[in-house]
Amino acid sequence: SSVSFPEAVQEIQEDILTISARLKESKVKEITLGIEQDVIEALEVMIEALQKEIEKAKEEKEEPPPEDEPKEPADPELVDKLAELKMLRSLQRRVNARTKRMGRMYRGEQAKNTDVVDQLQKLSKRQARIQKAAYDLATERNK
Repeated sequence: SSVSFPEAVQEIQEDILTISARLKESKVKEITLGIEQDVIEALEVMIEALQKEIEKAKEEKEEPPPEDEPKEPADPELVDKLAELKMLRSLQRRVNARTKRMGRMYRGEQAKNTDVVDQLQKLSKRQARIQKAAYDLATERNK
């Protein structure tokens, strides 16, 4: 089963809740706009990956298997490993980009702005989940 797609969906859900909370407080600044852009990009990547998998499944359905191959019912994967890796890479890129964006919002070693500190803590947790998902994919713990 997939490890990167559930993580991507969870990140999107968290980001949408963050956007909603920030908009309720009339915080329409760089942080909110950046998070909105991240959600849009994440959805685009997920849609593209799922469309490729749908096309692949259609092609496999149209091609009958050779007669000498045993017809075992294979457990179809939601997405193949390459798509999983691309999704993890996309998740990592978004964490890196958002971290850079947060870094530009303060000077010095420590952030004092509570918005920035809160976002950095969320990014830290997100990074740990991405690391775990990559490990699970590499060790095939998701099977």
